[in-house]
Amino acid sequence: MEQDFIIKVVLSLIVGGIWVASSTVVVDKFGTKVGGLIAGLPSTVVIALFFIGLSQGVESVVASTSVVPLAFAANGP
Repeated sequence: MEQDFIIKVVLSLIVGGIWVASSTVVVDKFGTKVGGLIAGLPSTVVIALFFIGLSQGVESVVASTSVVPLAFAANGP
C-alpha cells in the first residue's frame, strides 16, 4: 500500500512539472498575457482533482469540488 502512494506522489510531481514547464514555454513564445491565461486554465484543477481522487478517494474529490468555485471567484477579476 505504501509503495502505491509513493508511485502516485511521484507521478503527480512529474505531471505537475510537465505542466509548469509547458506553461513557461508558452509564456516565452506568446507573451505573458497568453501564457498567464494558459497557466491559469481550469485544466490544472482537473489534474489536481484526478490525483486527489487517485490517492484519497472519490469522497475527497467531492468535498474538494465545493471549494473550487470559491477559489476562482476570489482570484478572478
